[in-house]
Amino acid sequence: MNQLSFLPSETEPDHRRPAEPIVRTACVEGRYRRWLVRKWGAGPLVGWAMHNPSDADGKRDDPTLWRIMGFSFRWGYGGLVVANHYPVITSSPRECHRWRASFKGPGSIDTEAHQAFIRNHADCATLFSDCALLMAAWGAGADPGDVEQWLEEVTAKMDRPALWHCLGTTADGSPKHPLARGKHRVPDDQRPMLWRRA
Repeated sequence: MNQLSFLPSETEPDHRRPAEPIVRTACVEGRYRRWLVRKWGAGPLVGWAMHNPSDADGKRDDPTLWRIMGFSFRWGYGGLVVANHYPVITSSPRECHRWRASFKGPGSIDTEAHQAFIRNHADCATLFSDCALLMAAWGAGADPGDVEQWLEEVTAKMDRPALWHCLGTTADGSPKHPLARGKHRVPDDQRPMLWRRA
């Protein structure tokens, strides 16, 4: 059996994800990604709130992005917006926590990082105000205080009420990450579920 037989052929449409052309844009400034957008058709957008950005940008997609593009496409939307609690680009949770610690608490000195953190709240509010569906998808492990602050400040800055949905929840009530594994794996046919803060 061909090991690549699970991949769609070039002549058959892949109904699991949107087809090209996909318009890819992102706002990347130095070590920060302020937002990322993918559009493949007419129709409303899904806003995805994640924890921290990895290396997807205005040209490159990553596994998480392909996964949420698939969900958004199958649900009938024309595109998506991604923004994060933390704008610093890293795929390492440990590095992300070090960045956050650089301006949290007594003796914090990284004012540039702190300004990026605060500006991120306004960016998220602006982006998500234009989305028809809001998906919380940051997974477990996010700092509860930072999540609460992010939710409060982003919601307060939005020009409409924020009703959050998710792909399911973890044991502690966190919204599942799209690439969750094991017993928390999200099935391909998952539909948005209303998410309530614990």
